[in-house]
Amino acid sequence: MERRLVLTQSGLTLVSLANPWLLDPVDRVEDSIDGRRIGHATVTDIESITAARRRMDDALGGGSLLSAVREDLRVSISLLARASYSAEVGRRLYSATAEQARLASWLCFDTGRHGLAQHYTQMALRAAHSAEDRQIGANVLGFAAYQAGVRGDGVAAEALSRTALAGGRGALTPAVEGAMHARLGMGRARLGDLPGAAASFDTAEGLLTSADLEEEPDWIYWFTVADLHGIAGQAYILANEPGTAVKHLNQAVRGTGEEFTRDGALWLSTTATAQVLNGDLEESLHNAEGALEILSGDLSSGRVVEVLTEFCGILRTHNTRDAADFEERLAAHTRVQPEA
Repeated sequence: MERRLVLTQSGLTLVSLANPWLLDPVDRVEDSIDGRRIGHATVTDIESITAARRRMDDALGGGSLLSAVREDLRVSISLLARASYSAEVGRRLYSATAEQARLASWLCFDTGRHGLAQHYTQMALRAAHSAEDRQIGANVLGFAAYQAGVRGDGVAAEALSRTALAGGRGALTPAVEGAMHARLGMGRARLGDLPGAAASFDTAEGLLTSADLEEEPDWIYWFTVADLHGIAGQAYILANEPGTAVKHLNQAVRGTGEEFTRDGALWLSTTATAQVLNGDLEESLHNAEGALEILSGDLSSGRVVEVLTEFCGILRTHNTRDAADFEERLAAHTRVQPEA
């Protein structure tokens, strides 16, 4: 088989790429006999580095890590193309590379590089397919669905979530499956199917609470009840239901641990948006101030800046003085996203 990942951007949409992942036969990874020999220990090291990058992203945001993760990914692609390894090691290496590409896509999304995010998602999906790893592939599609939903594309969010669930049927652990249902709920909410969205969120919560964390893959650690409420809150804002959104987002804020710095800022800023849409100006400004305080530290997240900027635009329709003052301080504290 062709042992490399295509790095060029294709014109295909993510939805059109998802169907081949679901239906196409796999070119099985075989023993590779050319190049320097690597074994399971090398792949374990790659997985450990990626796990550390994920935790750093939680605390620092995508702007601080994208360059490092892209370099990690370059090394793994080079190993796939030039090293020698057994078929079993090769499958693990493809899975690890898929997760690196998925993380690179996520960091691009967090810094507003949406075209590049799609490019890395395509890479991740191809690598997961080569690895025959349905959980990793479903996770890639789940993150793509979330990105589509947040950007307002309910059709893509729903389609990608459904494909993830169909492709992963029988292979997904409860927490991973729950995360897919949460993204499906976001897509349904964006399309105006509020009963369907509520059912998806209920299903996600049931799966999550039944999960045995020791049996779950380490990369699903982020999906907690608090995060589920955050996703639901975002979804109900998209569905023009700010009152319902506030209820979920308040639970997200209360339940998010200190180690999830970016999520803390994101849920505070999103709560502020829902509250100002709901007419609660005083509380909305209080939560926006909290998000801004976090942002003025070491956090580098274009998403949080974007949400706070949108909040300012809505606040301006109610109270020009408060909006102008907050915008000025947001501009003063916002760090320029590093080039990566």
